Amino acid sequence: MTTPHPRRRRKADDRIIVPGASDHAGMIRCDMILAPLDRLHSALDDKWGIDRLTGILPVTPPAHVPPESHEGYRSILSRYGELVEALNKALDDNDVAGVQSVTPRVMRALEIMDAHCTAAGLASPVAIHEVEYEGQTIGLIADAADWKRAETLRPGVAIYTFADAASALLNKAGGLALLGEAQRLFPGADVVARPPTRGKFAEIDTIPF
Repeated sequence: MTTPHPRRRRKADDRIIVPGASDHAGMIRCDMILAPLDRLHSALDDKWGIDRLTGILPVTPPAHVPPESHEGYRSILSRYGELVEALNKALDDNDVAGVQSVTPRVMRALEIMDAHCTAAGLASPVAIHEVEYEGQTIGLIADAADWKRAETLRPGVAIYTFADAASALLNKAGGLALLGEAQRLFPGADVVARPPTRGKFAEIDTIPF
């Protein structure tokens, strides 16, 4: 299960080069309001794995939750989902007041879930299997959600998933370099098989990925 979250905001300077962006009143202000939420998401991704927090929150109230709070605890995920829906609606409408109102509540819900998981003693260790390849140390992980944390734990080690490695082995030379660049640009992305080219372009498609 992944953590639902609002659309990632674009950097302010990106707006300058997007034709028509200035025609949408409130768009840039909404982006700026989301900045603290972006930072919180990044910190929680580093701690628990990319978009993993809601999936590891215990369904049954842990021992640290008093009985009188059990009902509220069980409604956390539902209330968080409602807040994310409300925030996305405000973003769709470029509703600055709505984004300003809901963003702190979304952050508070995330902080509550983080606190519960921490108090419950949950841990999300990263298993990194290291191998040597042509003089370079390569770290292999099972889940792409752990990519950022693995890179932080082992700076200087090239991190790939087992799926990445399998894909590289099935492709031409240079596959690992290509995958490394893809991971740098899209952290946490999964590698999927490309369907074979069909039709009139099948014979001229020689792109090695």
